[in-house]
Amino acid sequence: MPAAPDHALLYTALMLRKLHELRGFGRVLDAGAEGRYRAVLADHLPGAAWVGIETAWAPVLDEFRLRQTERGLGFTDIRIAAARFAGVDLVLFEDVFEHLELADALALADAWLERSSLVLVAMAAALPVATTLPGLCCRFVHGGTAVALLSTDPGRVRQIGPLHGLIPGIVQRLTGAS
Repeated sequence: MPAAPDHALLYTALMLRKLHELRGFGRVLDAGAEGRYRAVLADHLPGAAWVGIETAWAPVLDEFRLRQTERGLGFTDIRIAAARFAGVDLVLFEDVFEHLELADALALADAWLERSSLVLVAMAAALPVATTLPGLCCRFVHGGTAVALLSTDPGRVRQIGPLHGLIPGIVQRLTGAS
């Protein structure tokens, strides 16, 4: 999947900034897309400590590992990384679920929901997993990209509902998108 379009990033930035103002994020994990979420969102989540991880497949492994090390990202297989990261308040996935079979994607979402009160997944809207993720609170879809917010924390879910009702309209007004 190409990087999420500006509309999806704007939605993500607005939603997470509001949630951060309400309850805060101490530790944020940015997984996939070469640390793009941290680059775009760090200013919207003041005081949050960021951890970046990336994964790649054998044909590009050496080149990819070098690029990630230069950008300050750790390198790991996201499918097994959840066991090593406790105490993460927010997990952001971009360009990760597209590379997994449905069962692996669902298992990955479950594993991270056990360790975090909020998981955000940006993926192609046409993927079957885009509507079947565990803990799905809301989705924003624009230009073929879906941004899904997942949580099993009832307090977090109550915060997301009203914000999700407002933020797509704000994105539309700011971008002129329909």
